[in-house]
Amino acid sequence: MWPLRPREGGPETVQPQNEHRDQPEQGGTEIREHLANERTLLSWVRTGISLISIGLVVERAGALVDASMRVGSTNAS
Repeated sequence: MWPLRPREGGPETVQPQNEHRDQPEQGGTEIREHLANERTLLSWVRTGISLISIGLVVERAGALVDASMRVGSTNAS
């Protein structure tokens, strides 16, 4: 990670080096893939809930329009 170099104003310290910095961890790939799949599933669930909500609003608006038409037609007679 960091090269070996003396610390300014203090004794020489040894800092760790990571020779395998460019190589990802073996388990890290599986974890990232699992988390990505979970995010995708949650986004599909969120999309489904949104579509159901929009459908309920449209249905409710249609029912209100039908009710107002019935009230308007009974008053006109």
